[in-house]
Amino acid sequence: MRKETLGSRIRGLRESLGMTQTDLATSLDLTQAAVSQLESDRHLPSYETLVALADVLCTSTDYLTGRDL
Repeated sequence: MRKETLGSRIRGLRESLGMTQTDLATSLDLTQAAVSQLESDRHLPSYETLVALADVLCTSTDYLTGRDL
């Protein structure tokens, strides 16, 4: 079984909320390309972006980083 990554968690939550990459990008003041890079694990978010992602996706930074114990 493939291990869940930060990018796959972002994508899964975004899709479960019915958001497009463009919707998420707009909410975070990022480009759609930047969201695509985050979701494909080609780029890691800054701390500020990680916190904003958690807020927009209605989750915790612990969940996004795989620390949801």
